[in-house]
Amino acid sequence: MQNGILLIACLVILVNFVVDILYGFANPRIRHQR
Repeated sequence: MQNGILLIACLVILVNFVVDILYGFANPRIRHQR
């Protein structure tokens, strides 16, 4: 059970990281607003 939760948590963090990078490349303005 704990291994599944840990795997999902890592997957969510990885997806958020990739999406943030893609948004940074797609819209440079978003990164300046933060």
